[in-house]
Amino acid sequence: MALSFVTTVLLCGLAILVFRLSRRTQMPQGLCLPPGPKPKPIIGNMLDIPNDSE
Repeated sequence: MALSFVTTVLLCGLAILVFRLSRRTQMPQGLCLPPGPKPKPIIGNMLDIPNDSE
């Protein structure tokens, strides 16, 4: 029983570590994303999603 608990804790810690390292390598610290389109009330950016024909 104790071995499965320790294994679970180690796997969760490893998953968190991998997640944090992957987020760090995606975008350098000093860079910011450009602003996106202004959302409309209630529908948000639904009109900006392309149709199947586009």
